[in-house]
Amino acid sequence: MSEEPEKSLEPLERVEEPEAYSGYGLYDPLDQYIGVVERLFVSEFGEPQYVRTTLKNGLFKRASILLPVERLARSTRYTGLVLQ
Repeated sequence: MSEEPEKSLEPLERVEEPEAYSGYGLYDPLDQYIGVVERLFVSEFGEPQYVRTTLKNGLFKRASILLPVERLARSTRYTGLVLQ
């Protein structure tokens, strides 16, 4: 009986350099790929509030959307952010 490896997530409660997360993958809580992080928006206190991501719609179409963030974590297994 093999156990599924525990998710390796580090909560992002305060972000000093939001621009450092540009290019990260963005994933939902079930580890499904959403898109690429274009920009992370933070409050005046450094708390993540919104993430702008690029979605791939079909072969050549791309869409940029802004998602509100309640809780966000950084994966320590891969270069990505996970919505929680």
